[in-house]
Amino acid sequence: MDVIDSPCQKKCELVSDSCKSCKRTLQEITEWSRYSDAHRELIIKAMYYVAGSDGHLDDRESELLMHTAKVLEMTPAHIKGVLSELDKGANN
Repeated sequence: MDVIDSPCQKKCELVSDSCKSCKRTLQEITEWSRYSDAHRELIIKAMYYVAGSDGHLDDRESELLMHTAKVLEMTPAHIKGVLSELDKGANN
């Protein structure tokens, strides 16, 4: 597997074992280059839940999700499917 780029925003601020900027945990940050496609999808889902924990996603959070998906080499259709699945779950 090729080493993938990190979604790091170079504005690191760890709060309760998660970066306030990129929304990844310390473990995700240190193990970033070893993740499988399935694990990458889980990261996007976790970021979505953390970013939306206040009841909405602002533009910055949406941009970060899309940037991370691109870095993870997820196709637009794949990320759209993941976010659609999450939205359906949130509405149930």
